[in-house]
Amino acid sequence: MSTPAEHLSARTTDRGFDHYPTIPGAYGGEASVYESSAASGPHVWLNVTESPLHLTAENATKLAEQLLALVANHYQNDGAAKPTGLVCSNCEATTFACTACGAPREEY
Repeated sequence: MSTPAEHLSARTTDRGFDHYPTIPGAYGGEASVYESSAASGPHVWLNVTESPLHLTAENATKLAEQLLALVANHYQNDGAAKPTGLVCSNCEATTFACTACGAPREEY
């Protein structure tokens, strides 16, 4: 079993919310995503320190993976808003790049 990609290794805060590592911009600035505690249902925060943020294709993919994983695994998500077609064929977790079993994206 491989280990999850570093950019998908969420840190859980003292309040129990997942925060993903920041994604750097090509010319400065950064983006980060994390769970929101909005009472009305699953929400996420997208924090961008520089607007507009210029991302390399690789970092844009990492940010997209973080957003999809965050939505799929949000603590308030009862399954109604899970992204489709993002199930790991190795362990059946609903994530883009599997943080549950560490299967690389190529094994989906």
